[in-house]
Amino acid sequence: MDTRLILFALSFVQAVLTTTVTDGNWSPWSNVTACSTTCADGYIIRNRTCDNPPPSNGGTNCSGLSTDKVLCNEEIGGVDCNGSASQNQPCNMEDCPGMDNKGKEFVFGFMPNYDLTSDLKIFITTDSEKDVRVDVTTPLFNPSFSDSSIVRKGTVKKVSIDQLIVGSPGEIGEKGIHVTADDDIIVYAINKKYRTTDAFLVLPVDALGQEYYVVSWQMFSSFMIIGIDDNTEVKIKFGKECQSLMVNGIPFGPRTTLTISMNKFETFFMTSSTGDFTGTHIFSTKNVALLGGSVCAKIGQGRCDHLVQQMLPIEKWGKEFVTIGMPNCNSPDTYRIVASQDNTVVNISGRNPVNLLESGDFFTFNLNDRSSKTVSSDKQIALTLFANGGCKGNLGDPAMILIPPIQQYSSNYTFSTVSLDGNDFINSIVLVISDNFKSGLRFDNKPLSASTWDSVDGRSDIKYTDFIITSGAHYVSHINPMVTFLAVSTGIQFFNSYGYPAGLNFRSTVQDCNKEAENNTGTGGSSCDLGLDPCKDVHCLNNGTCSPLGWTGYECKCPDPFYGPVCEIDMCKPYPSDVVFVLDNSMSMGNVYFTLQKEYLINLTNDWIIDEEHFQIAIITFSDVSVVQYDFGIISNNTDFSDKLSNIEFKGSISQLHLGIAEGVNLLSKRERRIHLMKAKKYLIIISDGLLSTPRDLQAVTSEDIETDIVAFGEDVSHYYLSKTTGNMTGVFPPTSDRLWYHMMADLIHPFCN
Repeated sequence: MDTRLILFALSFVQAVLTTTVTDGNWSPWSNVTACSTTCADGYIIRNRTCDNPPPSNGGTNCSGLSTDKVLCNEEIGGVDCNGSASQNQPCNMEDCPGMDNKGKEFVFGFMPNYDLTSDLKIFITTDSEKDVRVDVTTPLFNPSFSDSSIVRKGTVKKVSIDQLIVGSPGEIGEKGIHVTADDDIIVYAINKKYRTTDAFLVLPVDALGQEYYVVSWQMFSSFMIIGIDDNTEVKIKFGKECQSLMVNGIPFGPRTTLTISMNKFETFFMTSSTGDFTGTHIFSTKNVALLGGSVCAKIGQGRCDHLVQQMLPIEKWGKEFVTIGMPNCNSPDTYRIVASQDNTVVNISGRNPVNLLESGDFFTFNLNDRSSKTVSSDKQIALTLFANGGCKGNLGDPAMILIPPIQQYSSNYTFSTVSLDGNDFINSIVLVISDNFKSGLRFDNKPLSASTWDSVDGRSDIKYTDFIITSGAHYVSHINPMVTFLAVSTGIQFFNSYGYPAGLNFRSTVQDCNKEAENNTGTGGSSCDLGLDPCKDVHCLNNGTCSPLGWTGYECKCPDPFYGPVCEIDMCKPYPSDVVFVLDNSMSMGNVYFTLQKEYLINLTNDWIIDEEHFQIAIITFSDVSVVQYDFGIISNNTDFSDKLSNIEFKGSISQLHLGIAEGVNLLSKRERRIHLMKAKKYLIIISDGLLSTPRDLQAVTSEDIETDIVAFGEDVSHYYLSKTTGNMTGVFPPTSDRLWYHMMADLIHPFCN
């Protein structure tokens, strides 16, 4: 053996045997700070660091706390938990309810993932120095289920939930989950499935509210409301981008309002394969919880992935934000801004200002270079990151992350990562902090290792970084408790991603509100820094009266026979409708009966108002081919309709009725006309004798939103073939009566008007 190798080995062994193991020891306490408040309960603070000496060669860390707080100004009086002055019941600000994401009671639910085979888990941790007893139940779904355990600081308790507890669309469910504890805990909900996972930070019940706006995505857009108290009335005003949908057999569309009643632990879930629920306004008579996201959404180059975050009540929204980007991902990042108030001006560093005209309006933008920007506004907004996925090959997929405003940054966070059995995430933490205070950050009570800090466009005083962390519970803090910063927990995996704030701090918003003050904010409203009168600029028509709903919502109460968002629709006038007339121009009809068809239509429409807000008409003729004689928008009034009909000449070829029907369905399928946000009805009215050249080609019209009616017209009529088009004889009408007119008016005019 080489002599040099032997000598090296002996020297290495000697070095190991003589290495000194050094345990860490605290430095002396620093000087105390001034009291944090001048007129209410506050703290004086002193700090110490584990560097006298620091632990080395496997030595133990210092035990105990690095920060010591002592209450001060007790004799001056306290601040109650709602932020108003209180001489009688001082409140330790660390224990005030609703101040952060920590709490002793949580009520929430799970939205469905791609199918019903996902693994539903609750992760629970705590920063309490004592053992915390936690109970998890599903009071209505399965009253016999109960999971009781002890949670300790630095550990994560995982509780599995029945996968069938996810919400069912359009119905009140009994799917609420209840978590209680005897000391503050932090709760996360994880909806895990192979290739489609997301998770959210759960808010305690004392941080919930009565007024929200939904943030979601336009593919399988979804939201869920969870009841916190019995006898809660909830008004759901669907956003502008919502598509027509049915709830209990009743149609709803953009800016229409659905009212439901909920009890404690009940849930209401909605999803739509098209459209977007973003901007949907939720207002309730008592506090509720709200989730928003998507059953499964594809964003950018990523595959379909589950999206979910718990929504903040609007009084906890903010005005200043920093974008962060998804760590370990080279794909672009998409952001969505939602306004809580009308005429909100938003500034994104390096871009032109954005003006959101109405509450609930939203703006979506991309950052392709993963740069960090500042986003500021003159009124409260919500900012959400939609990570695109497709990060590195098969790593990563879309994820939804609620971005806290700068005002909600905290000085410490206790949080947990998400883990998958057998194939864990690449977990990361994102930090945003003032450049002058970076060195004071501590991760799991240790100074940060060397990190690359990047600049924030628009704020030279702020820096951000991210780095990979291990799975499990973690603690990130600053040695100066007065210094606040942002922390966001993220992870990517094989076709999977997740992300959520490591914590939330609501002190700046909660203390600005005085819930005992009365103001023009309606039921459940408060006098806050955003306590506007939502009826100030709303003009209800036809003697309607405006009633405020919270800080930004309103409801016009309409006298009969009017209804609509601002009482603009007269129920005693025919509902706006798009009508396609299909005329039989074939040889079997003959010129005489073809002329009589045109006279019939003039009489039928004599009382109609043909214009942009009432009836719109298109005319198709068919014989051996179908011809669109006049498309929608060409016929402007009743006189014009009569003139246009007189210009159509008789052709007299074979009868291909199915071609005329197909052309009419095609025209109506492309129509999405809305009058005062209400979707126009669609009618396909066919005038024919039913004597077909190719009967085998005739099929029934099956479109759910098209009403099909037939007028049996001609010297010889085949009622058999005509009824095949509608599926029954009830949709076939004679030309010698007003039955079709009465049938349509009964459908288009409210029964209230007789």
